[in-house]
Amino acid sequence: ANMQLAGHVADRGVKSSARWTVGLLQRMSAVFVTSLASVLQERFLSTEVEVHFLLQQCWMGCGALATTFTTWRCIHGLPMSRLLDGFDDWRVLLVLGIYTCNGLMSGLMVKRVGAAAKALCVPIHLGCCYLYAVYSGTASMQMEAIAAWLTSTALVVALGLLKAGAGRPSWSK
Repeated sequence: ANMQLAGHVADRGVKSSARWTVGLLQRMSAVFVTSLASVLQERFLSTEVEVHFLLQQCWMGCGALATTFTTWRCIHGLPMSRLLDGFDDWRVLLVLGIYTCNGLMSGLMVKRVGAAAKALCVPIHLGCCYLYAVYSGTASMQMEAIAAWLTSTALVVALGLLKAGAGRPSWSK
């Protein structure tokens, strides 16, 4: 009986490890695709100046919608009738509104300061989400996470200050 229990625990550990690896690969893929989209968006905005920003954002939204439909239908096999589930809940509409504002603000950041600066702001945003999760009780406070967040935030702010200082005229001459 102990051998069976040990085998069952080992199998669960392997399945858990495999799920963790798949999750990590999915997250890495998402970060890669998002970064690639930001870089391509920056290139598009700098080379095609006659295309208006909101039109370009609509194209990005149509691409995201097509990706969502493909994932919804082809990968998960869900019926299209389930696509509107949840739209009667104000919290879902709030999240969609915030997501839309986030997309517009991200596009403006890419347009004004570039894809690299936008990417550097991600740790700040994720840290704020983590702090909210701790506040709401869905995550526990980890000092390692706080230290990593504070370090990355300090580095982003330092880079921003260096870049801002590089644009000023030198008075020492």
